[in-house]
Amino acid sequence: MTKRQVRTSKKVLQELTDDGVKGIVLDMRGNPGGVVDAAYEIGDAILPKTSFVTLKNNKGEVIEDYKTDDKYNDIKMVVLVNEGSASASEILAGAISDLDRAKIVGKKTYGKGVVQNVIALPEGDGLKLTTSEYFTPSGDSINKLGIEPDVEVDLPENIKGIGIDYQETDTQLQKALEILKEK
Repeated sequence: MTKRQVRTSKKVLQELTDDGVKGIVLDMRGNPGGVVDAAYEIGDAILPKTSFVTLKNNKGEVIEDYKTDDKYNDIKMVVLVNEGSASASEILAGAISDLDRAKIVGKKTYGKGVVQNVIALPEGDGLKLTTSEYFTPSGDSINKLGIEPDVEVDLPENIKGIGIDYQETDTQLQKALEILKEK
């Protein structure tokens, strides 16, 4: 890995701030999640000191409590989510929403708020075992509920894609940029 590839989220945000960037759009639409540690790293870079996410077992016992520190970049931001935003991306969106750190724009997220381990079985079969559930800083469950956006925005039915390359028709991105320009 090169030196540039191992930069942390905090360093990247600081570089953007140093370069004069006044705001960012964190686009998590279509992000099915992934590793909690990656979501935590981003959260630690943009959120004040808090309990970022808590994992509890089926008895309600805390298995793990991810806490952010008090060093963060308070760059203005807007977060984009949709029905394809799930798991780790919902954890991050939930923490941002609970702490009122940024406006959430788009559509309600998927609602996958559990940790599942896959156990390989003979002949290629597998078993998914749910081991814990995620809770946002306010103690809310994400599972089967999702994260509601602050500003709900539909996309046009005939849209060819989302993101900066489709800015002319991406109504959610347009709204995010409009919010960033406010104040």
